[in-house]
Amino acid sequence: MNDIVGMAFTQDANGYWLFGADGSVYSFGDATFFGSLGGKALTAPVVGMTPNYYYGGGYLLVDAAGDVFTFGNAQNEGSLAGKHLAAPIVGIKPTSDGLGYWMVSADGGVFAFGSAEYLGSAAGAVQGTRIVGMETSDDNQGYRLVAANGDVCDFGDAAYEGVPGPALNGPVVASDSP
Repeated sequence: MNDIVGMAFTQDANGYWLFGADGSVYSFGDATFFGSLGGKALTAPVVGMTPNYYYGGGYLLVDAAGDVFTFGNAQNEGSLAGKHLAAPIVGIKPTSDGLGYWMVSADGGVFAFGSAEYLGSAAGAVQGTRIVGMETSDDNQGYRLVAANGDVCDFGDAAYEGVPGPALNGPVVASDSP
């Protein structure tokens, strides 16, 4: 098994997929294997995966360059392939309707595709750290970005809930414009 860089759960949480930077995918429990990129030449490491519970199942993989790879009946709603990025993509999150997704880059840039609404980004506002992840609100009207130092930046209806410890000094200041 190659080095694993992430995990995604099935809709009923009775299974999961593990994925590697080389695009290998491993299925467990009730997770269906739809294919992988293992053994194919990639221009950047795979950094994110999102299941698609719609269209009969499948999943998307995204690499650090913003290329999107679909498996099963998952739909590609757009990518950043061939675009100049100021920082690598670090993750992908689906909309609750399965018709879109957001990508987030290490500098706090947020990119919306399909039904995902752009609600702002922290691009240029992240100083001395990097964005490492994103979570979305259930109603698709908000998202939070988390930095490596634990700072959290919220957009839309995702309310700021604080940071994990006293050593951190508050939220990242972010921009609501593209």
